[in-house]
Amino acid sequence: MKKVVVLLALLLITLSVLGISLPKEHVAYDPYGNRIYQVDTGEIKTGFTIIGEGEPLLLLMGLGGTIMDWPKTIIDMLS
Repeated sequence: MKKVVVLLALLLITLSVLGISLPKEHVAYDPYGNRIYQVDTGEIKTGFTIIGEGEPLLLLMGLGGTIMDWPKTIIDMLS
């Protein structure tokens, strides 16, 4: 699990540093209407969403959790 977290963090940092754009096509919408994108991180596909503006903030949910496990009030405050 630690390898996946490190891999995902490095991927997102690399994308932001190099200015590489996000995937053009989203794969779904979350219940709040935010687009969900997906990248292939080797053996698994990792989904992510972008909410708000400003400097990137990476929130990781462990043990198979998803962004939907974060309280909406926390996501709203941080975005």
